[in-house]
Amino acid sequence: GFDLVTRTLEISISDETKDIVIEAAVFDTVEEKTVNTAVLYQLSSRNATNPEIIKMPNGELFVFVGIQVVVSSAINDASVVLRSTDNGKNWTTDSNGLVDGSGLKYSAVYDSVVVDNDIYILANATDDVNTTAATSTLGVHILKSIDNGQNWTSVKNLNYETGAKLSEGSIESTKDGFI
Repeated sequence: GFDLVTRTLEISISDETKDIVIEAAVFDTVEEKTVNTAVLYQLSSRNATNPEIIKMPNGELFVFVGIQVVVSSAINDASVVLRSTDNGKNWTTDSNGLVDGSGLKYSAVYDSVVVDNDIYILANATDDVNTTAATSTLGVHILKSIDNGQNWTSVKNLNYETGAKLSEGSIESTKDGFI
C-alpha cells in the first residue's frame, strides 16, 4: 500500500482592525499539522466579504474576495482575485478583481461548477461597484470562462431573467443544464 497525503487549503480573513489580512494555511490531514502558511493580501480601511476558493479545470486555485470600504454603511468596493498555480504554495494578486468582458464588476462569488473543461461561477454585480450600469445588468449572474479564469463572459443574469431579487445562490450542473 501507500500513504495518501491529503492537504486542504483554508482561507482566513481578519478584519478586527478594519484592515484586511488574507492568509492561506495548508493543513496536512495525515500528519494533522499545518505545513504552510502565507499572507496573501493586505489592505487598510476595508472589510472583506464572501471569500470563495475555486479550482479551475487546469488545477489552478483562485480565491475571490469581496472588498468593502469602511464607512457607516458598508459599500462594496469590488473584489480581489488571488491565483495559485502550485496548489497554494505561492499566490499572485489581481487587484482589478472579477470583471467580465463587458466591463461589469462583480463583488462576490458564491459557487462554481466545471462542465467540459469550462468553468461556470455564480457572481453578484451590484450597483455599489457599478454606479453607472443599467439596472438590467445588475444582479446574480452565471459567468463562464473557457480559459481557466483569464476571461469571463456573463451567460445569464438570473435576476433579470427570473424577475427575482436574488443576492446569492448555488449552481449545479445537470444533463439538462443548470439548477
